[in-house]
Amino acid sequence: MRGRFDFKNSWLPALCTAIAIFCGAAYGEDDKPARIVSINLCTDQMLLELARPEQILSVSFLAADPISSTVADKAATIPTNRGGAEEILALDPDLVLAGSFTTRQTVRLLRNLGIPVAEFAPAQSIAAVKENYKEIGDLIGAAGKAEAFNKRIDDAVAHVASTTTENDPKLVFADYGVNGFTSGKGSLIAELATLAGFTPLADALALKGARRLSIEQLLHHRPDLLDLGAASYAAPALSTDALRHPALAYLTDVTPTVSIPSRLTSCGGLSVLPVLELLVEKRGEILAQ
Repeated sequence: MRGRFDFKNSWLPALCTAIAIFCGAAYGEDDKPARIVSINLCTDQMLLELARPEQILSVSFLAADPISSTVADKAATIPTNRGGAEEILALDPDLVLAGSFTTRQTVRLLRNLGIPVAEFAPAQSIAAVKENYKEIGDLIGAAGKAEAFNKRIDDAVAHVASTTTENDPKLVFADYGVNGFTSGKGSLIAELATLAGFTPLADALALKGARRLSIEQLLHHRPDLLDLGAASYAAPALSTDALRHPALAYLTDVTPTVSIPSRLTSCGGLSVLPVLELLVEKRGEILAQ
């Protein structure tokens, strides 16, 4: 049985402190970071949208994956990382952007070494998208650009609101993803569907957040619009078996469908605007029929 390593009484703390001083991690209150690293897909996307290219040292490897990322083209020329503390320290950053649920050991170690780390939760609402833009914009000296992005979002939401009324027919929307999950109140896709004039099926069933929905429930409630964005994953997997179920194939034959890639809503950003536009367009087509 291996003994428990005593970090506090070892020589590592002194070495770690020396590394932090050598890296020059701290910067003045009035300065803006010039050497930024992101270790989370959601912060990758906002950083690549807001920052000047010369500010970005590295983004996570997921940023360059076109299935997961909305900014794969911008990430193609940026060095990538896998969120390891050693590789981040070697880059000598003066700011690290991280997610609130990922790479926890790396975040703790970087902070112990005096590296400034800013954490951001995945946006599950339009308000959270705007807040993340504002906070990152303020941090990196791109407040004006962030404000312009948020105005575009506000304008799009206001335009959609002007095209719907309380007396409009309440159509039901359901997204059906890997492992049979659907999205309800407290999720970005559900809010977008609501803004577009739909009632998310999960809301109608009093399901909050991401919850599993059986094919039987889906068939019983028969949504007016069905999103099968997860079907865009080409590689076979047990998690997507339900998407090839004959009963679901029947439902898609008699129900209007749409395919919204998860990358457009998993983190939030300007990518929500084409989703909102698509949902409004589909609602108009359904009502016209």
